[in-house]
Order: sequence, then structure tokens, then C-alpha cells
Amino acid sequence: MARGRSAGFLLATCLALQCFGLASTCLAQPVPNIGSEGGSALENAQAVSVTVSRWGDLTAAVNVDYTTKDGTAKAGVDYTAASRTLSFAPGETERTISIPLGEDNGLLDGDRWFRFLLTNATGGAVIEISEAS
Repeated sequence: MARGRSAGFLLATCLALQCFGLASTCLAQPVPNIGSEGGSALENAQAVSVTVSRWGDLTAAVNVDYTTKDGTAKAGVDYTAASRTLSFAPGETERTISIPLGEDNGLLDGDRWFRFLLTNATGGAVIEISEAS
């Protein structure tokens, strides 16, 4: 995953500068990052799984709020609205959320989507990808 490599490269560069006496402290310390790339499901699926990932500094516990918001799919008809806080323990890198979908009417209705939003990160975390569909 590119995110982990870039954080590791930054840390290695910082440590090398300190080792050679070129920097007394590293100004760009890794921070916890959070994001989601959304999910998808087939027409007759009962739920869609959305994975929220965390990378960077994994030493502290962090929380992030998530909520769903209508797009072409409507809450209560096409999916069950969700709004909760997701907690990551120290070292935990992924959490998967299952969002129930509405009953399939047997017709091919075309693609429908809703938004999945991340807000209010705690523990020093930075939300890198705040919205997915």
C-alpha cells in the first residue's frame, strides 16, 4: 500500500537526518491517517461492506464518526441510514462496516449510490479521504 511506504520513507529520512546531525528533531512526525474508498454490492445483495483504513502512526487509539447520506439511493428504501462512531485500538489498521440494503424488487433498477462520510477524528488522526460513494 503506497500510504504505508510514504510514511515509512518519511520516518526513515527523518531518522537519517538526525543520525548525521543534520536535524536535532524531526519536524514532520508521522500522524495517524484515516480514509475509506467506499464499497459496492450486486443488485440482490443484502448489505454493502465499507472498509475504513488507518495508516501512519498506529500507536494511539483513534475514533472517527461516520454517517451515510442519500445520493440516488434513498435511506429507508434502498439502504438503512447509519451514523455512529468507529473506534480503532492501537495497532488496528482496518474496520469494516456493513450497511444493510433495502429489499430487491426483482427489477434491474440501474446503479444507485449513497455517500459514506467520515468526520470528527480524534487521537490526532487526520482524515485523508472524507467521502466515498
